Amino acid sequence: MNFNQFLYQWKLLLEKMPVMDNMFKFFLTLIALTCVFGCGGADENAFQRAAVTGVVKLNGQPLSMGVISFIPSESTKGPKVSASIHGGQFKLPVEFGPLVGTHRVKIESMDNAGLAIDDEATMQRFEKKRKKLRVKVVRVPAIYNDRSNLVVHITENELNEFKFDLSSKQK
Repeated sequence: MNFNQFLYQWKLLLEKMPVMDNMFKFFLTLIALTCVFGCGGADENAFQRAAVTGVVKLNGQPLSMGVISFIPSESTKGPKVSASIHGGQFKLPVEFGPLVGTHRVKIESMDNAGLAIDDEATMQRFEKKRKKLRVKVVRVPAIYNDRSNLVVHITENELNEFKFDLSSKQK
């Protein structure tokens, strides 16, 4: 029985019932539809994910801190995922990994010495001690983040290990 047949049969049943309150008919219909179609839980196979691991280097040195994002592209549909980069290494287990398919890779970095830009309390402590806050900033060029053309293909049953050798020198 398809959906249209179900609705037609339900309409006939409601018409045969004695006069009822419209609100009662509405709730009865809602309950029947829920029983027939369920709550619509997500299909576990809708998004097949895979584990990924890898290394990110900038000018031959491991990227100290950063974020790598896998953004579905081409025919891959679904959410993007991101992982922290520490000491040039990143790793995502299968339950948090990217979807199987093609992804654009975006790599961002800024070594902020572990301080948030808007951390006013820390800034005030530095001012009281009359110390100068020295923060080494490492910026990954836009060709690897906002304008990234890096593309990877994530496979389901194979090792998804990637190595990204980035250069801050434009050619």
